Amino acid sequence: MISGNAVINGSYDYGEVARSILIAIAASYAALDLAGRVTAASGWTRVAWLSAGAGAMGIGIWAMHFKGMLAFHLPVPVEYHWPTVLASLLVAVLASAVALYVASRQKMGPVAALAGSIFMGTGIAGMHYIGMAAMRLPAVTRFSALLVACSILLAILFSLIALLMAFGLREETRWSVPRRLGSATVMGVAVSAMHYTGMAAASFIPASPPDLSYAVSIPPFGNSGVVIVALIVFVAAIATSSVDRRRSEDRLRFVIDTAPAMLHSARPDGYVDFFNKRWLEYVGVSLEEIWGWQWPNVIHPEDVVDVAGKWRSSVATGRPFEAEARLRRADGEYRLMLLRKVPLRDEAGSVVKWYRSAIDIEDRKRAEEELKGSEERHRVIVEAASDAVISMDESGGILLANPATTRIFGYDPVELIGKPPNCTHAGTYAEAARGWVQTIFGDWPAASQLARLRSDRPAQEWPGVSGGSVVRRNDQ
Repeated sequence: MISGNAVINGSYDYGEVARSILIAIAASYAALDLAGRVTAASGWTRVAWLSAGAGAMGIGIWAMHFKGMLAFHLPVPVEYHWPTVLASLLVAVLASAVALYVASRQKMGPVAALAGSIFMGTGIAGMHYIGMAAMRLPAVTRFSALLVACSILLAILFSLIALLMAFGLREETRWSVPRRLGSATVMGVAVSAMHYTGMAAASFIPASPPDLSYAVSIPPFGNSGVVIVALIVFVAAIATSSVDRRRSEDRLRFVIDTAPAMLHSARPDGYVDFFNKRWLEYVGVSLEEIWGWQWPNVIHPEDVVDVAGKWRSSVATGRPFEAEARLRRADGEYRLMLLRKVPLRDEAGSVVKWYRSAIDIEDRKRAEEELKGSEERHRVIVEAASDAVISMDESGGILLANPATTRIFGYDPVELIGKPPNCTHAGTYAEAARGWVQTIFGDWPAASQLARLRSDRPAQEWPGVSGGSVVRRNDQ
């Protein structure tokens, strides 16, 4: 028989305690996974993912706390008021919705993080103490104010940690199982620590039998049922998230694969993890032959050192990459390519992905070389001409004068650049030059104009002056 003044002492089933912690870790992992889907979605799809994520996360946190309560055994019968249990579950779902909403926003400043952690932490603490209020047993529950305050502060602190972790891992490009599993473990252990601190705050004093209206007892199989239901929810949530993520990736890959451009991507460390279909068709190799660090296999041996050095520098500094290199085509011919890579950054400015394009510039380079050769041949002809050759722009300013200009006019060609042609004409220039400019740049047919030209030599000459216009692509 228990004395009316004695505290009823309970004990823990540590196997059940371990299982409750595992539930907390699983719930945290699901929450981190779902935060990424909420972030990636928009519109009604975002609302759906937010609702589903809040439900899965809320059920997980509630299941951990309820499992932890069932792990505590008292020497008196304990039943649970199911409406109050349901209310504690709803509080957990609401707190989870707030947490996912805050973690999935584009930005989360200190004020938003603190406000979100306070709301989430008080929600979790409220869920815990509402759940304890659902206990129906022949005893009165008394709480240590100090431990209750500690449990609430721990809930807020752990909620802040959880929000920061969820926000840091919400980007799909930063998703990695080891990293997310490690964060989920930290969050799960933190949530469990808050729960068991709250349990330690309670003491039970014998009292008269309670009102058992709407109260139910939890049989042993019901204890296991909590675990099974929670795990089913977690697996369903993670599986649905994975399928949706895969579909999104497949759609993106389909768009990239059907693009006519040569595209590929690389991880932040420079490891190439994807080449699109156009790339593989161009070089005529399989993905397994060039991904990772094997891509230099299709670069001309003489260009590998330069390209690899620039790529390492870009990876180290995070600056965009650009280089020209010869790439081996499927028929074995090396073609000059313009290679470009740009980084994708997160909100903190860290590189999370590299995207690269390759453009065949072989024909353009050849055309440029041919144009340079043509210009060089024209320059040689002009400079070797015995007649004075002067080139002007549309405003009448001299752009070029050949060496014969010195012999005929007595002017250094360099001195004429930018000057009007009247510097070489005598007083009759105005009328003749006006006709000349109109002939060259107007709609008149090409014709010959004569002007009296000034020379520093003693004699005056009347050489013929002829001009023609260069027609641009826009016919001007």
